[in-house]
Amino acid sequence: MKNVLGFIILAFISVGIFKLALNKISNNPDNIKKEEPREEPVSNYKKPINNAGRQNMISSLKEVPGVSDASWAQNISLWVVMSNPNAGHNFDEMGYMICNGGVSNFSVAKRYTITFWNPYTNEPITKFRCY
Repeated sequence: MKNVLGFIILAFISVGIFKLALNKISNNPDNIKKEEPREEPVSNYKKPINNAGRQNMISSLKEVPGVSDASWAQNISLWVVMSNPNAGHNFDEMGYMICNGGVSNFSVAKRYTITFWNPYTNEPITKFRCY
C-alpha cells in the first residue's frame, strides 16, 4: 500500500513539474514564433507606368496601315481608331501584336484593354484584353 501511495504522489509531482515546465516554455517571449511578413503577390504589385514607352508606342501605332489614330484614354485603356473598319482585319491578331510588341519594344506592362474603334459610327468594334 505504501508503494502504491508513493507511486501516486510521484506521479502527481511529475505531472506538476511537467505542467510548470510547459507553462514556462509557452509564456517565454523568446519561444513565441513570430509571423514572418508576407510579400505581396506579383499580380497585386503596382509597377510605375512607363509614360515615355507609351508615347513611343502610340507614335508607332499611328504609322501602322489601317490605323488612323491611337491614344491612351486611361491608364488601363488604349484606344485604336481604324481608318477602314470593314477591311477584314483580324482584331485578335492585331491586339496580340500590339500587346506583345508594347512589352518587347517599348517596355509597356501588360495590364490594359485595347479597344478598336469605328470612326464612322463612333462605336467600339471589339476589345482585346492585354493581361
